Amino acid sequence: SKVSTGIIIMWYIQTNNQQPRKIPTIDSNQWRGNFSHDTDIILVFCDDNMKSAAKDETYTVTVTVGAMDPFYIGVLTQTYPSLQMEPNFPIQRGTKCSINVERNNQPQKTMVSQQRVDQLKKSAAVSSFNKKFNHFMDAMQSEWSQVYLAEVQKKIGRNEINQNQEISKQCTFDLTKSLHQHVQSGRVNKQFQSAMQYVIDKEKKPKATKTFH
Repeated sequence: SKVSTGIIIMWYIQTNNQQPRKIPTIDSNQWRGNFSHDTDIILVFCDDNMKSAAKDETYTVTVTVGAMDPFYIGVLTQTYPSLQMEPNFPIQRGTKCSINVERNNQPQKTMVSQQRVDQLKKSAAVSSFNKKFNHFMDAMQSEWSQVYLAEVQKKIGRNEINQNQEISKQCTFDLTKSLHQHVQSGRVNKQFQSAMQYVIDKEKKPKATKTFH
């Protein structure tokens, strides 16, 4: 598995703080390895040869769970040769899970320094965007909660859920799949439009003014 510089780079995966293991090579640009459905922590890293690779050499990391589309995790570079993730949703027992590392053929754009990122976070432009974005996500959360609630009601009606007991991991996985299917459907467009209208309406509301006595 030689990269364009001729340097051989090996990739490793470490799960739940166990012994690291090598990620199998698919071809000169791809590596893929499986991990268990009950994994809580995933660490992906490479050997020291990354230090000798070209500075613009970058690798995209994704995770595939069952038949779902791959989840983008991040990009590895000489500066950032490792990353860690913690799956925040339950995975059904027996589901095939894989970690994928792929070398990018196009050079990555120059990364913004952390100092510059901190400066941008404090700027008026980013602050105002974050405020509007939070309004948008509040509206989307409300819309998607209704999707979850509708599915829960269906399962209660079919006696698949006891409303007086906590739902199981399997049921949570099924509900997550339902939301995933919903997001891929045309119905989500109306929810996006509704959320955008919510942001517009919030902006139209007159701001409260302070009064002094």
